[in-house]
Amino acid sequence: MGRWNWMAAMGLLTLMGCSAGTNLGPGGSGGGGISATAPSGSVVYTRGGDIWRMDGSGSRQTQLTFNDALDFQPAFTPDRRWIVFTSKRSGEYQLYRMRADGSELERLTDGPGFAADPALSPDGREVAFVSDRDGLDDLYSLELSSGRTRRITRTRDVAEQTPAWSPDGELLAYAADWESSTDIFLCRSDDGSEVVRLTKGRTTEDSPTFSPDGEWVAFASDSGGDFDVYAVSVRNPETVAVRTLVARAGDDEFPVYSRDGNYLLFDGEREGDSDIMRLDLSSGRIEALARSFDSETNPDTRSVKKPGTVSLKEARKK
Repeated sequence: MGRWNWMAAMGLLTLMGCSAGTNLGPGGSGGGGISATAPSGSVVYTRGGDIWRMDGSGSRQTQLTFNDALDFQPAFTPDRRWIVFTSKRSGEYQLYRMRADGSELERLTDGPGFAADPALSPDGREVAFVSDRDGLDDLYSLELSSGRTRRITRTRDVAEQTPAWSPDGELLAYAADWESSTDIFLCRSDDGSEVVRLTKGRTTEDSPTFSPDGEWVAFASDSGGDFDVYAVSVRNPETVAVRTLVARAGDDEFPVYSRDGNYLLFDGEREGDSDIMRLDLSSGRIEALARSFDSETNPDTRSVKKPGTVSLKEARKK
């Protein structure tokens, strides 16, 4: 499955200012009931091609951008003052940033080729992203203070996507086409070296996200037919069994950890509706946050389940 073979891309979900707590890491099976409580903080996401924000409880849903072109893949900077996102308002997919309230819009990249899949480094100085400016979809990094861009990966005949930084900033997890599948890999964030393959033999695995302690990478996989959420050990991917975090009827995918490590947010399909869900990793309880009865953000692959949409690759050709 190639980089743009998802349905029309829509957005990245992140947490803003979550309360501190014990880092429990991946755990639970996602199987138990609905939680009545929510962490503090805010969630930034995409709905209908614009950037939105809501409280961690799902309340106070606020639209931040109002644009006919697609605005998607929002990600908070670590200081929570800015949101970096992808937009087609210039005609080609490029990176932009704005204040957390939607003001002071600024364009960050200018081609050649597209720029998408932004991921902020832990220190907030760089944005990792995907671009085809040199041929295939490779990983790049943009230094926000200077605007300088450097190329991270140079993998021949392999397309990378959806990068995520490790908490110490030394590694990037990402998905890449490999043989007949899409798997999760690690590399050094400075030069793309020391590549480690974390997953093998599944059909499509995408949208990795590090646990706050850096010990686990959660991801989505359709190895069971529907998409489910799993986690793999960073230190011992060959010997430590892959954990199942969420496995229910319908697609559960595109995970992202809360900053305190106590929760996992993901896009969950329930009764024909796609909403932002929150998994309590200690109890396995799941709660729907958006409850909008409208297709919501898929947190890490930047797509939304909407019948009849075309792939982003197809959209780029129009």
